[in-house]
Amino acid sequence: MPVREQPVASYSRILAKTWSRDCFVRFIHTKVIKRLEATNFRVRDSTKNLKRKLLLPISGGISSITLLHVIDGHLQGQMSRTGRPAFEIEVLFITDGVQSDEDARKFLALARDRYPRHEYSITPLSMTESEGTHEDDAKPNPEDASDLLETLKSLTSRSDIASVALTHAIVRYAEASGCEGVLWGDTTTRLAEKILASTALGRGATLPWLVNDGVSPFTVPGSSETILFLYPMKDVLRKELKTYSTVISLPTIHVSERSTGAVVSSKNATIDNLMKEYFESVEKDYPSIVTNVVRTSSKLIASRETSTNTDGKELCCQLCGVPVPHGTFGIHGWGGSQDAEAGTSTDAPIPTDPVAATTRRYCYGCARSTLPV
Repeated sequence: MPVREQPVASYSRILAKTWSRDCFVRFIHTKVIKRLEATNFRVRDSTKNLKRKLLLPISGGISSITLLHVIDGHLQGQMSRTGRPAFEIEVLFITDGVQSDEDARKFLALARDRYPRHEYSITPLSMTESEGTHEDDAKPNPEDASDLLETLKSLTSRSDIASVALTHAIVRYAEASGCEGVLWGDTTTRLAEKILASTALGRGATLPWLVNDGVSPFTVPGSSETILFLYPMKDVLRKELKTYSTVISLPTIHVSERSTGAVVSSKNATIDNLMKEYFESVEKDYPSIVTNVVRTSSKLIASRETSTNTDGKELCCQLCGVPVPHGTFGIHGWGGSQDAEAGTSTDAPIPTDPVAATTRRYCYGCARSTLPV
């Protein structure tokens, strides 16, 4: 269900301290909860016999922990008023090899002590092999990328493929645990960063799923089992979030967000890092620019126009699992000339044979990220 965009209140009022502490807390809570309830996750949409569950992946950053704090308070309020919550949440932490398992367990233990009424799980980051098509009711899983990441020389490519792996790990866990959807902790600022970064990486076709509440791109058309992507923090700027965590004295149970530092050389920077640095500077004085980037992208409508193979099964990217319009796999499928098979830029587009077993069926973005450098 589409959500009507709400105007963002002037942040100058917050900076000028014309709001009381309680007013500012309600300001943030209202933004988050209104977006969540607009997707029909309200008490009246649930029953005592039907327990709805959502997955909340946490990275250890301020955004996901704040979202956990807000939703925990919201569910407690529902319990006290009606005797039942609109839904339950399961908190998931994925280890990516940067943090040790012991540190991850300590982190979850702190979160569980602070917010004890929820389920907590931990799982390693991994990608499993797929043929790039929907097999009956099975969801597409990406190709094993553990070895692929080691072969990529570009930092941007490694960051892009690692992000694909993380998204799929979360979606697969949500499906296995019986969750209706995933609660992403992306703020307005983070979404603006991802919008421009995804466009630069050739993943512009995925923008409607990246910023809008609704069915994820990995859902089989016609299937009764769907995974929703929900963005409750979509209307909250990152600087508002930092102020909020200070105002409520949010306990330091999160791992500090990694600082990328100033970009000295383009060789040592990823597109995602460049976008983060840009929007952090813009957000200070021109928050409306950040908001407009997200609002403009929110007007895009997701399309599932795809081709099928000889068995009538929908064709998807072999790596990221997103449906590919008309089977235009690879860079040359879109008329580009960066692929060795495409010849010169004046050549007519050469479509990839989507059925050939020897052909890598990658979408445009994955084909670009995996090009040999």
